[in-house]
Amino acid sequence: MNSGFIKTNCKHNTNKTLLDKARDINCSSIIHILAEYQVTIEFLHSILACDWDRASIIYQHENKFLKIDSLDTIHRLTFIRTYSKSLLESCLDTNSSKPFEILYSSPKTKINVNVLCTDGLPFFFHCFDEIISDDIRKTMLLNGNMYMKSSKGETILFYLLHLYSEKENNEYLKIFTNILYIHPLLVSQRNEQEQTIIELMEFSRSTHKFQPFYDAMVNMLKFQLKRNSIIEQFILNQFGYYLLIFFKNKTLQMTKYVYKLIRSLKLNQGLPVLISNMFQAIIDDDLIKFKDILKIKSNFFHAKDSFGRTSAHLAVLYRRYNILK
Repeated sequence: MNSGFIKTNCKHNTNKTLLDKARDINCSSIIHILAEYQVTIEFLHSILACDWDRASIIYQHENKFLKIDSLDTIHRLTFIRTYSKSLLESCLDTNSSKPFEILYSSPKTKINVNVLCTDGLPFFFHCFDEIISDDIRKTMLLNGNMYMKSSKGETILFYLLHLYSEKENNEYLKIFTNILYIHPLLVSQRNEQEQTIIELMEFSRSTHKFQPFYDAMVNMLKFQLKRNSIIEQFILNQFGYYLLIFFKNKTLQMTKYVYKLIRSLKLNQGLPVLISNMFQAIIDDDLIKFKDILKIKSNFFHAKDSFGRTSAHLAVLYRRYNILK
């Protein structure tokens, strides 16, 4: 370990290194932590100083010490900020592609692009910033958790819609469509206003502008009509009502089970009723009825109400300890 590599920023004992302070309190576990963080902090300071030569040298020779984890709490040790800011977000602040080229130059380094930035957005949402190259953007999207939401409860689909509203770049539509077909259940996710992406479009003043996105979702839903499990999950996520637009379309091809599911929505019977009864059983603290419904369909446990709350959420909300247990 290089004990003199980093000096602390504290006003007191300014001649002591972080390692010296760790030795003072005789804590071996902290020494091990500092062994990893010393170079990382130096690397971070190089990024903040936009000293790319220095950052590259540190990264090249001390790569094994760089730990870029989900929390990236290393920034707290610099005493610069009163809140946690990730190394990746600090790289964004430089408005340069260079730090990302350094970080992504080694395939051995695992970068968690799902860390939440101080602006409330998961880091991979920032892959559309101009300083991010196409190759790094693809890597970030590939490793991003598409079901992760911003602090406003919005998925990447909502964010792409916002970007398109500002810049009207068709590239956002292409990415939006690709994500839809890989993760179809994203359309059932709700923001903090309890709106799905489709509801956001329908209530928007720019409805006509979002028509290509709306068409992309309708086409994706048509494509899913042959997949029993996906349609069932749409209904479990309280998104089944939207599927009713296909009920009278005789030209669409769907499985018999899917047709039965959509018909049950129209007639308000079967699966939708059981889901509603399960939620009511939780509210009434009727454990026997709750168990009986789960015996009929065990995956009802994952069902959501119109506010996006699962049975576990309701059990906590109404303090139904036995049901939660």
